[in-house]
Amino acid sequence: MTAAARPGTCLYCKCTEDRPRRAPDGDPCHWFNAERTVCSMPDCVRQHFADREKASNQGWTAYLAKARNAAGARRARRKKKGRKAA
Repeated sequence: MTAAARPGTCLYCKCTEDRPRRAPDGDPCHWFNAERTVCSMPDCVRQHFADREKASNQGWTAYLAKARNAAGARRARRKKKGRKAA
């Protein structure tokens, strides 16, 4: 949950339990997640998954960068000790 997330208010459309959005068929939205921060409207659900994917990709990119830096440091230490860099 992000710092701006408040249970009972949708992060994307700002609907609440007291003021739900209405679908085209007239039914009110309901909570999509257990934290009650994303409503069931398709555009909110779509944005929720897009944000999760973006966060996941950022985490993966940071992990790869850290792994590349660690491998580079190992090669530099080997080279400094006179061993062949692999």
